[in-house]
Amino acid sequence: MSGARADRLAGWRAARAAQTVATVTSAFSEVVTLPEAQKSADVTSVTTVASGNVQAVNDVAALTAFFVAASQRAHEALAAQDAHLAAERAEIQAVREAEARADYPIKPVGEHRAHIAALRLSSLQRPPSWVDVTSTPPPGAWCGCCGRHTPQDGGRWWREAQAPTGWRCWPCHPPLHLAPGDIHEVRT
Repeated sequence: MSGARADRLAGWRAARAAQTVATVTSAFSEVVTLPEAQKSADVTSVTTVASGNVQAVNDVAALTAFFVAASQRAHEALAAQDAHLAAERAEIQAVREAEARADYPIKPVGEHRAHIAALRLSSLQRPPSWVDVTSTPPPGAWCGCCGRHTPQDGGRWWREAQAPTGWRCWPCHPPLHLAPGDIHEVRT
């Protein structure tokens, strides 16, 4: 990485960190009800101020509520600056609310069957070669390399008959170096 690019990247990171510190500090400052002179732009100072305020609070529930409110305000402030983050959080909240209501949309039968068929088909995809000689290609297995150009309705696989080193797709790795009797072939 060039020096100028590294400097720009470091500057961007510093600016982003300063922006985040300012956002969190702002959120904490709104939650902490202290005189303006005691508020600070430094996160460590805000933590110190907050811990000073905490010493006056003896109730654990009030302390927990304080930190929950501060965290929520910080999250809202960050989401207000980033539209994508806000949209993602809204989507997550909608899913949580749907789960709480047990309100799940039911897929049409045809769409459900199409998804099941696609999952079955993708589970039969195999790499062009693999080392495990005990993992014989199952019926319907197809090569993920050459099979993507043809209908995925099976394939032709081979391994050595003596001292096998693994399974291979016949079209991708043809056994031209072996005699026909030295090959163990499986059609799926």
